[in-house]
Amino acid sequence: MDDTNDFKCPRCGRVHRGISQAEAAAAVQEFNEYYDTLTAEEQRQHYGGRRATIESYQRCTTCGCPSSEFLPAQDGDCMPGATLPAVITPEDAYMDERANVSPDELIAPNRGVPELGVGKALLEMSEFLKRHRDSHNHD
Repeated sequence: MDDTNDFKCPRCGRVHRGISQAEAAAAVQEFNEYYDTLTAEEQRQHYGGRRATIESYQRCTTCGCPSSEFLPAQDGDCMPGATLPAVITPEDAYMDERANVSPDELIAPNRGVPELGVGKALLEMSEFLKRHRDSHNHD
């Protein structure tokens, strides 16, 4: 795949178009503004009575895998011309997950919480970004 914004779910293989957290938030706001103009019947009939949420952009649309686990899509992962659902890019999703970690977890990983630590989290992110860049530099 030529587009570096395409990512593949590692669980089910579904390819998604990567967008930023800001783009997802704007899409949610735009849809919900439109949704609010509909009658209750139209909302139920066309959208199941559900407003858009940012969470819908943080997971695979097929299997629910978190987008932070997605990998860059490669040639042959998706049929040309396929419609790709949008998902928050792995880099943004990774940072969102870390934003939900308390400061105590970041500075004191030995208090019965997952081994995150600031150094480890930065190392994980650095390794993730290197793998992402390397996978697109082998064309």
